[in-house]
Amino acid sequence: MAIILCPNCGKEISDKASKCVHCGFELNNHVVLCKECGKYISNTEKECPYCGCPVEFLDDTKKPDAQKVELTKVSVKFHLNKKLLFSVIGTVVVIAVVLICLKINDNIVKQKREQESIEEASRVSEEYRINARNIMYDMISVAADAESCGSLVGKVWNNSIWSTSDTETDQYTKNSYGQFYDDFNNALVDLYTTKSFETKIDNLSKKQSEITTDMKLLANPPEEWKDAYNQIEDFYDDWYSFVSMVVNPSGSYTSFVSKYNELDSGLLDKYNKIINKYDLGF
Repeated sequence: MAIILCPNCGKEISDKASKCVHCGFELNNHVVLCKECGKYISNTEKECPYCGCPVEFLDDTKKPDAQKVELTKVSVKFHLNKKLLFSVIGTVVVIAVVLICLKINDNIVKQKREQESIEEASRVSEEYRINARNIMYDMISVAADAESCGSLVGKVWNNSIWSTSDTETDQYTKNSYGQFYDDFNNALVDLYTTKSFETKIDNLSKKQSEITTDMKLLANPPEEWKDAYNQIEDFYDDWYSFVSMVVNPSGSYTSFVSKYNELDSGLLDKYNKIINKYDLGF
């Protein structure tokens, strides 16, 4: 609280008083603050009685304008802050959209690669199935040709040993005089050196080599074909033995016939099981 002079009676009173306690003069809107010395004086004074500063420079009516300037500055600052805020929000939104797009693109690329992987695995599996089917078909076809030749070999061998006449085997088991050979090997030599039979044996041998090479295509099966490959390989071993014993028979007649019949009957049974189990039919 400050002490000022009453503009009416000149006595000292409080700057907070609404009227002079000495003369009753209403003080509201009749005093101004001297900005030079800080004293409250009457607004009727032309100069401050304390420091002599001219009243026109002390008019307090300019305060609202100064306040307006401050308010305008505050408003401008707030406007600038809103722009900055919108800019930040826009940047965040753009970054978020970019990240979402990148994520979506990554997912699309990932799905595409997974689909390509599935398609490639399917292609490899189908290619393996076709190779397995063709090789199995080739083996059973060659086995049928070997069976035809082997049947004749066994018949010539038997008739030569037991001197049995037969219109199909006499040309191999008898000499030019119509007599049976003393040694059955001579009958087998005649059979294997006959042009037509020799051609059949050569074809069997050639097919055997080709299929052995083709089996390498199945050597590294996809996971779903590993069990099938083991069974096909087992079939191949028996098939190879069967063809070999026809192409180049050895041992005794009894052992030949026994092994021949065992492989002959087993091959067809194994073939049918593999074809049906793994859908290798045409």
